[in-house]
Amino acid sequence: MVRRLFSGLVAALCLAASGAAAEDPPLVAGAVYDAAIPSLESVVGHPVGADITRAADVRRYFEALRAAAPDRVVIGDMARTVEGRPTYWVALGSARNIARLDQIKANARALADPRRTSAAQAQAIIADQPVIVWLAFSVHGNEISPADASIALARHLLASRDAATQAYLQNTVVVLIPTQNPDGRERFLNSFNPGRGPVPNPDELSAERDEPWPSGRY
Repeated sequence: MVRRLFSGLVAALCLAASGAAAEDPPLVAGAVYDAAIPSLESVVGHPVGADITRAADVRRYFEALRAAAPDRVVIGDMARTVEGRPTYWVALGSARNIARLDQIKANARALADPRRTSAAQAQAIIADQPVIVWLAFSVHGNEISPADASIALARHLLASRDAATQAYLQNTVVVLIPTQNPDGRERFLNSFNPGRGPVPNPDELSAERDEPWPSGRY
């Protein structure tokens, strides 16, 4: 059930991120957002979908979310790319789940190894263990919508006050990799931005689609 709910949520976000909007709209019609959680526009200057967010600005936005909700957001660095950009994960959850994140990770490891965890121990862990939802975005740098979708998703989970969203966060820890390939994303944008016009050109031979080698995909 949780997997189906989040799959639908992410699909809707990718569609929303692919079209320009005048402002960052709520993901769900009628949702009321906490004004203390910043929009993308308030941090980097454009709403979700109105422009392609640079890799550094994706990171800047998630750091703004952490500053706004430090009890519900954790950012962890994983490594650096060949070109020196950070790769990182972002964990979102209720204040209770984020406060016990290390224990949740230890419990997940215990559940994964039945050689050291008995059936009774496993049931005791499961009784209070949230589901861990892992969402990794933009493995190919020129697949541009997913990283912006991760931004819209994170804001919704943190800002929405509706009961369903609060239930998600009580029962899950959502781990995001906002962009798996920041180098490729920057390569794509460095070739795409100079060639684009005010109206998107669908022609495969247009300058905005003619990426040099290596393309942003890699």
